[in-house]
Amino acid sequence: MSAASLYAIRRSGKVLAAAVCSVCLVATGSAASETCKRSADNSWKVAHHFRGDKARTQLSGAACNETLSRCVVVNDEKVYAQLFAVSGTKITPDASSIDLIAGEDEPDAEGAAFANGSFFVTGSHGNSRKKNKPNEKSYIVVRINAASGAVDGQSMKWRDAIFNSEKLKPFAAQPLKDGGPGQAGGANVEGIAVWNERMYLGFRGPSVGKTAYALSAPLNEVFANDDKKLTAKDHEIELGEKTGIRDLAAADTGVLILTGPVNEPDGDEKVERSIRHWNPESGKVDTLARLEQLPKGQKAETLVVLPDNGDRSRFRVLLIFEGAEDGDPFECSFARPK
Repeated sequence: MSAASLYAIRRSGKVLAAAVCSVCLVATGSAASETCKRSADNSWKVAHHFRGDKARTQLSGAACNETLSRCVVVNDEKVYAQLFAVSGTKITPDASSIDLIAGEDEPDAEGAAFANGSFFVTGSHGNSRKKNKPNEKSYIVVRINAASGAVDGQSMKWRDAIFNSEKLKPFAAQPLKDGGPGQAGGANVEGIAVWNERMYLGFRGPSVGKTAYALSAPLNEVFANDDKKLTAKDHEIELGEKTGIRDLAAADTGVLILTGPVNEPDGDEKVERSIRHWNPESGKVDTLARLEQLPKGQKAETLVVLPDNGDRSRFRVLLIFEGAEDGDPFECSFARPK
């Protein structure tokens, strides 16, 4: 699940819009992190329900164009994505939807991104979580023309990239809970982003020691009509023990990472949920905000970078949650990395 993703950012530096957040500065390495939690006066509303009684409680990724006039949201229950528009803090879903693939076998869509006039939607690229069943349909990235809403490209090239990856091959097609060497978790994509003309896939699992993983490749290779393999690159990102990537969102300075547990913690086990800034070129990672006081049963699954409203010192983001009807969105704001 983009991108990952409600809106993605283009290199021009336009970052998508609005938020209020309680802040508590905590020193963490080279950057200070703030606390991001829902405010009592959260003003984001969804005009009417997204499609599907269950699907709208399982929103897993979203992205928008620069003006927020054209956006897409995906879920991990059905074969379709749904367009929507944003006005102020009001989200208005379209009545129609977009079938990502043919047939009834859903691709387990986990993330969305926007770049160069197109939306990109990624499948999970892994086995099913509950029954550990292979799902070949999940090894797909779909391209959608943002203007027309039509699917104009499908790529299965990332499958080989995962199975050929030095770091990820041992975890490919392994059980998502405790699969692979050291029971670190099977390979499972949950985030997608496009930054500097490269597509990045972020993996919820595996988590080896304190390391999470991403793969990247030139965007123009992903949908090339040829049999050439992607010139993919492995990325190791230190996020913490049992911590994976829940979403990616491109920003002007790098990629924002929404983190969370590889598997839902048992008992009193704690895994920090946070927003990090990652520069793929330097490898530098900064913790920008920690998520606190989340409603029970809700999981932060989607991160959208919002317009900075003229304040270039801070990021503003929208969070969307799995386990809540229509994603129950809220905003927060935090300082950019130094």
